[in-house]
Amino acid sequence: MWWDLTSLRLPLLAALIFVVPSIAQGNYPNLKNTTNQLIALWLLCAIVGNLSSGCGEIGSAMTTQMITVIVALLITDRIVNTETRLFWIIATTALSLGFHSSTAGFTALTAGGASLYGTGGIGGSFSGGNAFAMGTSITIFLLIFTFQLSTHRDLIYIPKIASSRLALLGSQVVFFIMIVSSIFLVISMFSRGSAIAMFLGLFLLFLLQKNKFKKSIVAFIVAFIAMPFIPIPEGYEDRIASAFESDEGEMEDSAASRPHFWRTASRMVEENPLGVGLFCYNSYYNEFDDTGGQWGENRSVHSSHFQILSETGYLGLFLWVMLHIVSFSKLWIIRKKALIGMPDPKLSNFYFSLSNSLLCSQVAFLFAGSFYAVALNDVTWVCFIIASCAYSTQKNAIEKKDKEAELKGAQES
Repeated sequence: MWWDLTSLRLPLLAALIFVVPSIAQGNYPNLKNTTNQLIALWLLCAIVGNLSSGCGEIGSAMTTQMITVIVALLITDRIVNTETRLFWIIATTALSLGFHSSTAGFTALTAGGASLYGTGGIGGSFSGGNAFAMGTSITIFLLIFTFQLSTHRDLIYIPKIASSRLALLGSQVVFFIMIVSSIFLVISMFSRGSAIAMFLGLFLLFLLQKNKFKKSIVAFIVAFIAMPFIPIPEGYEDRIASAFESDEGEMEDSAASRPHFWRTASRMVEENPLGVGLFCYNSYYNEFDDTGGQWGENRSVHSSHFQILSETGYLGLFLWVMLHIVSFSKLWIIRKKALIGMPDPKLSNFYFSLSNSLLCSQVAFLFAGSFYAVALNDVTWVCFIIASCAYSTQKNAIEKKDKEAELKGAQES
């Protein structure tokens, strides 16, 4: 998934193993639902922006990468049509990034609260510390979903060999360690926006749960016992507090400069209504910078939302906003139906947990994405597709149960 890990030729392998056989079997990109139509239209805006303005080889290469990702995702939407396939694409997405985040976080945790501030990411769309922390803050909720399902012994989504009591207990321990370590990674990287977004998402996840009073008591007891043993990196409190400074003169350059980068994006799109092309903001920055280079040259826009505005234009931003609205609406409908419209408790639990996790993941991205230019990260677009797949599979499951009930009623009468 992670774009530029080309040394292992993973994108080529994915095409050979997944895309080519799928198309050969007639599984073409699915454009029959609103989410996919919005994604396809947005990609068209990105291509037009690149053709009308663009920034040479860099923009063309990144546009090609995005076309590859979206084609794969649109095919994914067509073939992920059961709860089992849905579960495994979520688990694979969570584990593929969770492996890196939990390994780094566990190392920092066992080192007595070591700071990872200034370290790089894992490459691809998560190059750089802030991007890695942000990717972790939105993926952690997929890990939580996978952990929640592993606590139920009536799983129908995993092979029988892995559903024994010992295997489930082992997986629960592993997932719990991965979640705690990933949370600590975000803390240890001193990424303020990602940390606030992650805790905002965790708080929302708590609010969305059933039996909140009982769970709040358990969470309070666990937190009270664990707090003295959690090694917070030195200076972390001051780092987080600096995000809320109201006096611009007291803010760090990284925080004080962001409004300027956002204004620059607005000026950029005023002259280029179709956008300047994917990943081309940095190349155009010097041309539209009105400070004489006060904040340096070829700077990032430092916002996923202004990145979309400047690189895909006004229409691209509109489609981006609509994509989030449609995705949130589908997830809320999934959650509502899971609570009141699904007689099967297994499926009800599955869709309830899934919708809660994806809602929190997208909320975390919307907040953290306001401060980092990572709109084109793989996980966010995968989550759009997962929400679309979940909406369809839940609808099919309910219709199937209704037909079975009608048939049974007809036979009895």
